[in-house]
Amino acid sequence: MSFLAASLAALLPFGAPTQPQDEAASAWPAFSYTFLQAEYATVDVDGLSDDPDGYALTGSFAINESFFAIVTYSDTSASVSGFDVDLDATTLGLGYHHPLNERTDLVVMASYVDAQLEADGFGFSGEADDQGFSLSGGLRFWALRQLELAANVRYIDLDESGDDTSFGGNALFYATRNVAVVAGVTIADDSDTFSVGLRLAL
Repeated sequence: MSFLAASLAALLPFGAPTQPQDEAASAWPAFSYTFLQAEYATVDVDGLSDDPDGYALTGSFAINESFFAIVTYSDTSASVSGFDVDLDATTLGLGYHHPLNERTDLVVMASYVDAQLEADGFGFSGEADDQGFSLSGGLRFWALRQLELAANVRYIDLDESGDDTSFGGNALFYATRNVAVVAGVTIADDSDTFSVGLRLAL
């Protein structure tokens, strides 16, 4: 799999964060699907001496009790064989969630992916565009009232860069009712990604 597909698989969002509600309303906080998120990620790609890193900005909006829309913009850069490589990507997705019990939600999502890769080095420069789609499914689970754990499997297929399947997990700790610190890891065929960030439930 290419650097492009590896980076995109790593930086696509896991899903929406949670917003704890009044304890009197439920034994466990309700999951929310409206949020803003910012995170930093570093990608360990096999065969690259310089690990790509970058940021991702994500917004999600609950359409109704079962569906949500999500958009992500990410920017990742690295040095590859003497070239400075920059990857910009935008994903537009539609998700569906269903409660399995009061502590667990099943979440599935389909996304359109649009990416632009730019390379500059040795007096040469060039760029390439790529499009495709991503499918994912996973679970969100309340481990504690302020701690959410999530796991998912994701498939991404790009026209020029090929396809890949990745497995991800993250943890969210709510410092306040609306603000959470998030840490995540994604494992793909030839890359491992680690990310940290903040989420604001709206």
